[in-house]
Amino acid sequence: MPLRIHFTAEDLTRTRLADGPGPMLELDIALRLLQEASHPTRFGAWRRESLRRLSPRVRRLCDLIPPTGWTVEFLGHATAGTIEEALDRVRATPAAQVRKNMESWAGLDHRRPVPSWTQSLGSDKRLLLELADTAAHAHQHVIAPYQQHIDALNGADQALRAGQVAHGGLQALLSGLNPRYIRWKPPVLELTMASGNTGDISRAAACSPRSSGRCTPRWTTRPNPSRG
Repeated sequence: MPLRIHFTAEDLTRTRLADGPGPMLELDIALRLLQEASHPTRFGAWRRESLRRLSPRVRRLCDLIPPTGWTVEFLGHATAGTIEEALDRVRATPAAQVRKNMESWAGLDHRRPVPSWTQSLGSDKRLLLELADTAAHAHQHVIAPYQQHIDALNGADQALRAGQVAHGGLQALLSGLNPRYIRWKPPVLELTMASGNTGDISRAAACSPRSSGRCTPRWTTRPNPSRG
C-alpha cells in the first residue's frame, strides 16, 4: 500500500507552491542518492566527485538519513530558509525532543539496527553540535557547488507547475506531479515509496514538487506499524 496524504477542502484552498525544496530536504535527497547506485549516467560523476570530497564523519549523518526509510525528525528537512538557519534550528533542538525523535525513529524501521553512538545524542550536546557541523560540511561539498544549477531547475519547475495550475487548476498540478509514483485520488494523494513505507498523513500546507514530486509541508504522520 502507498503513503496516503489526506487533503481537506481547507487544505486545498491553502496549498501553495513553495519556492523550492528547503536546504535540509535537498541535503536529505543528496545523501540518499550517494548511498545507492541508481541512474549512474545522471548521477555517477556527481557521486564520485562528492564522495571524494566528503569526510568519513559523514557516515554518522548517513546513519540518520538512510538510503531508504525515514529521516530522524529533528533534522527538520521540511523547513525553509537558508542552510545556516536550518542548522541553527538543529543545534537548538532541546535534549528531550532529540530523545523523543530518536525513540520514534528507531521504532519506524525494525529491519535496520540503530547505531550504538546515537544512544548518547539526547544527553550529549556535543554530539548534536558535531552532527550539525557535519551536515554543514556535507552541504558545502554535495549541494553548494551545484546551487546555481539547482536554483535554475527550481525556477523552471515552479514556472511549469504554475502553468498547470493556471490552465487546469490544482487537480492538474496534483495529477501531474509524477504519475509513475504519485496518484491523485481526490481527496487523497498516494505516493509509492521506494522503502515500501506506508501510512496516512494529514494537514497539508505547501507543496514543492520538483524533487521527484515530493510534497514537503508540515504534516502529522501516522505510519502503518506493520511496515514502518
